[in-house]
Amino acid sequence: MSVSLAKYVLLSAGVLTAAFGFPAARASSWLGVMKSDDGKRARVTAVVNTDTVQLRFGEPANCTIDANFLDVENGTSVYRFHVSQNGGAFCDRLYPGELMVTPSSTDSLHMSFRRQLVPWWGVLERGAER
Repeated sequence: MSVSLAKYVLLSAGVLTAAFGFPAARASSWLGVMKSDDGKRARVTAVVNTDTVQLRFGEPANCTIDANFLDVENGTSVYRFHVSQNGGAFCDRLYPGELMVTPSSTDSLHMSFRRQLVPWWGVLERGAER
């Protein structure tokens, strides 16, 4: 992928990376519902910083997990999950998986990941800037 396309993808997702020569930006917040292919749902808030995403899941998951930027693949930013810091079986089982983030528009992001081989996905809307 060309550097200019990678810059576009990162800018569209609200992720400004110093590696591409952009200054650090304020964190942006994204809100929505993640759904699984087997019918489960969880509210999520995603806080996107320069090269990280933090996902905060509501009930019944009730946990937080961080992910670091890894790569851009076909217009999608790929992040690698860290070990969950506050525990919770839902987040514990995400590690060492990957989070995929694709801008849908300037005000929405499509996110997806797998948890125990079950795909989860959702469209998150832009929240308040931090």
